[in-house]
Amino acid sequence: MGAVKKHDRLVKKYLKKTGRLKTLKELEKSIDRKQTKDERKPIKLSFVIQKAPEKVKVEKAQTFSAKKPQTKVKKEPEEKKTVSIPDNFIKLAKKFGLPEEHFEFFYTNRDSFQWESKDKTYRSDI
Repeated sequence: MGAVKKHDRLVKKYLKKTGRLKTLKELEKSIDRKQTKDERKPIKLSFVIQKAPEKVKVEKAQTFSAKKPQTKVKKEPEEKKTVSIPDNFIKLAKKFGLPEEHFEFFYTNRDSFQWESKDKTYRSDI
């Protein structure tokens, strides 16, 4: 409201200068109404606002807490098997620019990858 009060003074000055007296009277009435609204006392209610009841903490039955924690069975990783990579796959991988140390990974997971090239002369369904 402080910013509006600053502008009200400028608007009053402008209205006096331009000769808009009816508008000036209406502006002063609205300013008086705003000031009386700000000075009003709080309204008394005919009822009392009650506080919400406090939540009752329910203790869980001990049967749930008596359960043993489950232990996860760790699967031992499979031993690395040496995979013989076909020559045509090596040839294709080199054309796509794969480094040699990644050949085994890409060959074992070849179904997960989509092989695309700008040059469509390569067969990707090995």
